[in-house]
Amino acid sequence: MARKKIQGTEEQIKTAEDKESPDNAARPVFTPPQKPEVKVRAGRVLKTPPAKTPKKAPAKPKRPAATKPEAGSTAAPAPAKPPRKTGGSTRVKKAVKLNTKELEALQAGSLHDLDARQAKFVDLWLVTQNGTQAYLDAGYECKSDAVAAAAASRLLKKVKEHPYTLAKRAELFAKTEEITGRVIQRIYGAAMADPRELVEYVYKCCRCCHGKDFRYQMTPRELEARKARHQELVAEAKHMKRKPPVFDELGGLGFDTNLDPHPDCPECNGNGIGQLVLKDTRHLSPGALALYGGVKETKDGLEMKVYDARPYLEMLGRIFNMNIEPAQPPAAQVDTERLNEAYRLGLEHTSAQRQAMADRAAQIQALDNGGNA
Repeated sequence: MARKKIQGTEEQIKTAEDKESPDNAARPVFTPPQKPEVKVRAGRVLKTPPAKTPKKAPAKPKRPAATKPEAGSTAAPAPAKPPRKTGGSTRVKKAVKLNTKELEALQAGSLHDLDARQAKFVDLWLVTQNGTQAYLDAGYECKSDAVAAAAASRLLKKVKEHPYTLAKRAELFAKTEEITGRVIQRIYGAAMADPRELVEYVYKCCRCCHGKDFRYQMTPRELEARKARHQELVAEAKHMKRKPPVFDELGGLGFDTNLDPHPDCPECNGNGIGQLVLKDTRHLSPGALALYGGVKETKDGLEMKVYDARPYLEMLGRIFNMNIEPAQPPAAQVDTERLNEAYRLGLEHTSAQRQAMADRAAQIQALDNGGNA
């Protein structure tokens, strides 16, 4: 039987067979569209669209039949199939990256069933190790401290081995270990620091140490001023019609205050000139910075305060349990009279015990003989 579908509508025409006259053409029969089902849920009307007729899948092409190779002929080998891909094709888009602390917190939150007050009690107890005060500070109301102590003891038994408590204890231990390491590092740096990084008293060369023939040595500005003064004297001599003076360079140019004193200088006898040098505090090492106590200006100049490194050294020795001072060996003194007196008392005590044992043996023997000694 033939079927016909009208394009653009959902109506279908079915053909009916005329059993009385099979030669007549089929008469089309109109079928009205299905009404959507109406459902009511939670006071709301839900409409479901009519089911659509499934479409037929296209027919798969038939594979050609394999032909057997004739005798004496070499057939080409069949191409190898590509390997099948394994693994799923689902991928997570924009995965959230968490650090170690966030993962631990997320895991702890999924494991605990503590409320806010219990968690606060754990935090306070780990820091103070005072259960009663931690119980009160966590927000619990009690009539007296004794009631709070009993309630805190019960709660502590419940949460002492809880995963939240263990995680917080490990976190607190890590912070304490880090702080302890920093303190020990600071003490070690201060104990091993060199105070000369802060202030030094040095001896530098004098004006004649490195001058020509150990004469007064000048700086460039001093040499220019001396030349300018010489030009004035020359002009004055010309005006007075006198012989102009000869310029004397003395020890020459190139005085440097950072040079060491010359051992053969006749002016300072090789000792130089003492200078107090305060170092730049911007470039101090961590150990020297621990000894730095500041700078103040006095009537005599600048004064820098430097702490003593010996207390830091003793503190470092106590931390690592080092005996800074060697222990004195015990000195034994022997007194002959005391030894003789102790020996005499020991003999008397031993003799008394022997006599008591002899008397007891005699009494036992008399009892065995019927009471006759």
